[in-house]
Amino acid sequence: MSEVLVAAVVCAALATPAPGISAESTIFQDGFSIGDVSSWSSFVGGPPITPPAPLRFTSLAVRDPHFVAILSIFGCQDFTDTSPVGISVNSALADSIVSDDDSDGYLDLSVMLLFRPFDPNAVGEIVDARNGACTYPDSGTSCHVSTSGTEVRGYYDGLPNGPCLEVNPGDTSSYSPPITQPTAPCFKTAPQSLYFTVFGDQELPLQDAQISATIVGAAPDDLTKGLIVGFLREVDANNIFLPPSYPIVGGQSISVLLPGGAGNCAVWTDKDMNGQDPGWWFFLNFTAENVPWTGL
Repeated sequence: MSEVLVAAVVCAALATPAPGISAESTIFQDGFSIGDVSSWSSFVGGPPITPPAPLRFTSLAVRDPHFVAILSIFGCQDFTDTSPVGISVNSALADSIVSDDDSDGYLDLSVMLLFRPFDPNAVGEIVDARNGACTYPDSGTSCHVSTSGTEVRGYYDGLPNGPCLEVNPGDTSSYSPPITQPTAPCFKTAPQSLYFTVFGDQELPLQDAQISATIVGAAPDDLTKGLIVGFLREVDANNIFLPPSYPIVGGQSISVLLPGGAGNCAVWTDKDMNGQDPGWWFFLNFTAENVPWTGL
């Protein structure tokens, strides 16, 4: 089962492209031949690309729901924050953010938010999310565009006085540590689709997802009390399968790891409703810091 835990690396990324921009049109850049960066745009005739305010996630943790499974001789165990086998989902996440296990010179997990531009009073301003290639070690890291993953685009409002993204107590299970909620000054993205990758390459599609965080500094320098919220429908969880190579749970659906899901061993349930859809509201906390960034 430890192989499953080591593989539990979650990578959050916004998943809705900008309205009216096709994948084909984004390959063109105005003014590229003359090297005038100020005139470049992501599509012909579009607005110039604004050099981003880049922030890299420095922590990421799943707060709700929890992951529960039968861990060999230890029986049914919650392995979200701690585990009798020594590695949990959140400890694997924390390690991946600061480690270079494949010794390629880059940190294993670098989730980036690129504000274009950052504006504490923004209304419907652009924020891109993508993977970054960030140098190891994390202290003094600098980042550029990663070849893995696809840049996707969302829209945010700056909220100098709040309220920020709020948690509905009816959608949570009162786990410890609790969900951290952002406070003003903050930003909040509009609801949209969001994906995160868990257990290898399995993407979990979250509906009505939003991101928010407390803003520190004018750049901003840091994001604290970050919160990602999104809904995983039960029908989707039932149709996303763990790799067959995983011990004990290999070949089974993601539902087997979520309390209340088909085949889960927990005596409690974390299941929620989103309108008429049963499933699980996911809550993830994060922090981020401004880093040197190369590229648009």
